[in-house]
Amino acid sequence: MAIRQNAGPTYGSSGVDALNVAFSIFTDVDSKFFDVKYPGYENPDWHKPAHIRTGSEGATSYGYIVRDTRGAAKFLGNGPHNDIPLVGQSIKKVEVPIGYTGVGAIITKQDARQYQFGEISSDTLSADLASVMRRAIDNLYEATFFFGAQYPLMYGILNNPDVTITHEPDFMTMPIPDLITTISNMLTAMWKESSGLFLATHLYIPMDVYGRIIGAPPMAIGTSPIAISPMQYLIDNNVSTFKRQGTPLIVLPSFYLGNAGLNNSRRIVALDMTDKDNMVIPMPLPYTLDQPVPRELSALIAAEAAFGSPHLRQPGCMRYMDDSL
Repeated sequence: MAIRQNAGPTYGSSGVDALNVAFSIFTDVDSKFFDVKYPGYENPDWHKPAHIRTGSEGATSYGYIVRDTRGAAKFLGNGPHNDIPLVGQSIKKVEVPIGYTGVGAIITKQDARQYQFGEISSDTLSADLASVMRRAIDNLYEATFFFGAQYPLMYGILNNPDVTITHEPDFMTMPIPDLITTISNMLTAMWKESSGLFLATHLYIPMDVYGRIIGAPPMAIGTSPIAISPMQYLIDNNVSTFKRQGTPLIVLPSFYLGNAGLNNSRRIVALDMTDKDNMVIPMPLPYTLDQPVPRELSALIAAEAAFGSPHLRQPGCMRYMDDSL
């Protein structure tokens, strides 16, 4: 599967603009900045803190050892036992790539003077630019988390080639009862095909499909005179909620799923987050702000980080379902 990055988050311009803060002496300047609004990050909804793995800050990959066992017992007859079954184990190593990134900004003395012109009483310019650098690295992490990277080669959580994909008709034209049944069948298939190992705890749905289910009128179940919200019915009536003794399935909308499927189709994702070892996110070096470096009439501030994309140790803990546009 090709790695898609075109649907990743793009917050602001990639260029660097010089400061140009100037007001008339007759202008009453608001002392608080009005910040441009950008979408929030979705990745915290797709993992738990326990999935993050730390380690050596200089690491270029995260590795672990996989162990498997083999052998089975059998009944033995009387007499010499020369054919006793043997058991054994096999091991192999897996390496997950880690990427190193850094960003910086140069502050001149004149920029800092202009920044304070007009009684703008925000934080200092260096502190503001530090927050911009943090967001720049967070943007890269968000894009890498969902869509991976070309270098180093990483797969995102939405395009992992080891995850099973099924295909269904258009989610936006399918009758609501059929859509609810199709999603429930997806959860059942995930559970059945893993021999009961994986039960989805989270279900992620494209925003337009999520809105369609939420906005649908209550539906009657069989001959019962009581109608129920389709979303509530989906949450309450599926193998995951039932097998977890009533712990409800968590259903969340996702901006990225509108065209995350094959041929830019919609994609619904089921994920089992029960076991922290099913998925690992290597992050040996979290966002770290370096000390300013003085220059002629200016200073350079820089930050660094190192992380990888989500790695599924157990691909069966996740399942994709695409529609046909």
